[in-house]
Amino acid sequence: MLGQLWLSENSNQLIQRLKLSMQVPDANGRIGLNRRPICWLAPDVSFWGRAKAARSLVLKMNRVVRAPDESTDEDTPDDPGQLMPEVRVLLPPGRLLDHKAVMAYRESLPGAISLSRTVLDGNVEILWVPDKFVCVLYHFFSYHAIPIPIGFVSSEPKHLKIAEQVILDEAIADSRVFELGTKAGSSGADRTDEFALLRQRSPDLSTQP
Repeated sequence: MLGQLWLSENSNQLIQRLKLSMQVPDANGRIGLNRRPICWLAPDVSFWGRAKAARSLVLKMNRVVRAPDESTDEDTPDDPGQLMPEVRVLLPPGRLLDHKAVMAYRESLPGAISLSRTVLDGNVEILWVPDKFVCVLYHFFSYHAIPIPIGFVSSEPKHLKIAEQVILDEAIADSRVFELGTKAGSSGADRTDEFALLRQRSPDLSTQP
């Protein structure tokens, strides 16, 4: 995969893959994500995600998880009262330096989570759909200030396990998890219980035939 995930070709590929994955049972025979959020670990790259297209991709993924058979062409708002899985964008502290940046991310990435640490040098981006697939991008800096994202999509059990470990054990670890507040350094809604569902780990898929 080449380029930002919200580019048209990449976005279409992800949405189609997500739709298919919602119909395939996991190792326990369950359909869907069972109220576990999709985690999108953001890179620490200037202005990453502050675009209408990024918001559109988040909303489309939310709707696919909630109603896999419905069209995702309309960019309609989500109902915050629904207790269903959502995409949770995990933002490193380097993206939330001031009030202007926080408000920009609150607008572009609904339900985003503020992290207290930066992992994998801040150049790696991971979109992890638990037990389904993972997309990993490395933001490569060449001879200019804008990095080139390049990576892959995989359903390999070992790749899913590594993504799980990076997000749960390194990005989140034992910290409480909060949505973005209304200014830099402030906390929004507590989502710790929601993320606790991710720690109810499935059997080790690497042992499956």
